[in-house]
Amino acid sequence: RNQRLLTLAGLNQRSLGSLKTPESFPLVVASTAAAIRKTVSPQVLGVGWHTLEVGAKLRVSDLLSRWVGLGYQREDSVEVPGSFSSRGGILDIFPPSSHLPARIELWGDEIDSIRVFDPATQRSVTSVDRLDIIPAREILPSMADLRSISEAASQLDLTGCHPDVRERFEDELEALASGRDVEDLD
Repeated sequence: RNQRLLTLAGLNQRSLGSLKTPESFPLVVASTAAAIRKTVSPQVLGVGWHTLEVGAKLRVSDLLSRWVGLGYQREDSVEVPGSFSSRGGILDIFPPSSHLPARIELWGDEIDSIRVFDPATQRSVTSVDRLDIIPAREILPSMADLRSISEAASQLDLTGCHPDVRERFEDELEALASGRDVEDLD
């Protein structure tokens, strides 16, 4: 999943530039299984993509809510892509588009520094001026049109399903509609 998101992020960056010569066209090598998997659309990737820069002002509560909506999981310690943590004026995040997590240090509501760090040792590797954040998941219920999903779900005939399967299906649809996380949503 992270490799697909990393590839999509790279393709999105390429599409923002001008692809005028055949040499500038990207080459993507993927298995058939990876190529046919449902993933985030270019539109959702573009809406979710945001950049944090040293010196920028932000509201931490809004930023953390945005990360949750983009599929990031709040953890005590950031060790895997798609996770983040918040401790006072320090925010850690591990975007799938990065090989290492980043630590954002705040001074009030302003980004004082951004440092890439080793998750095993928690030691800084390098400082950066900006950090691109992309969605952490390929399916983002918070960015879906819940009305159209509800309409489509209401037309499903689940009468032939085993009662346990039907109940789980209905519970998961209810969870999606209420914005709760659904295990194995992919």
